[in-house]
Amino acid sequence: MPTKDRPNLEDAGLNKSVSAVLAGGLILALFLMLLGTALAWKNSGGFSPRATPLAELAAALRRLEPTAVASLGIIVLLATPALRVAALLAGYARRRQWFFAAISASVLAVLALSLSLGR
Repeated sequence: MPTKDRPNLEDAGLNKSVSAVLAGGLILALFLMLLGTALAWKNSGGFSPRATPLAELAAALRRLEPTAVASLGIIVLLATPALRVAALLAGYARRRQWFFAAISASVLAVLALSLSLGR
């Protein structure tokens, strides 16, 4: 039984997993944005005055366009909280805590709905 002096090891494992997702997302996003900035400085042209549309993002990334690389960093940064909720959902499901898993699934559904309706 977890007490104040002895926390639940499963909770600690879930917290570490969620922290790793958040830290990994932040580090990857920061790296991509810094890489995009470095590419913009190297090319001396700076960033494009227009954002890279999602439909053209893959092709622009293959060409290492600075704006596309920085845009991918922003996309990763925006997706990180949703990945956190997905990690919580997986953790709760693994622990068979169905109430919290259902709440996490509901949050993900609302995020997906808002993304689809926002277009």
